[in-house]
Amino acid sequence: MSTCATYRFVDSNVTYYIHYDGYLEGAAIYFSKIVDDPIEKWSENFGKKNDTAEMTADHSAHDNTEYRYDIYTDGTVIVQCVHYDNFERLIWESVYCGSLKDFVDTYLYR
Repeated sequence: MSTCATYRFVDSNVTYYIHYDGYLEGAAIYFSKIVDDPIEKWSENFGKKNDTAEMTADHSAHDNTEYRYDIYTDGTVIVQCVHYDNFERLIWESVYCGSLKDFVDTYLYR
């Protein structure tokens, strides 16, 4: 499924773009590959363990993304999803805020 997303590792200032499976359950698969790694390796390992991940400048570098993931070194992830309001304005809405481990446990193979 072509649901584009960006994954920003905030404290290391590294952002990845993946062209598909960016919805919550798809992202949980990507994150499941790093969640048991040492937190300081998450940004590096995300790119190594997800072969479709491309480094990019930041969330705004791609205008086709539907999800944005911000991952912090304290283990927190904040997820935003795009939608349009009645006036056709682009709105980013927070849909998840919690630990990356809980995110994976909640959405993996849901």
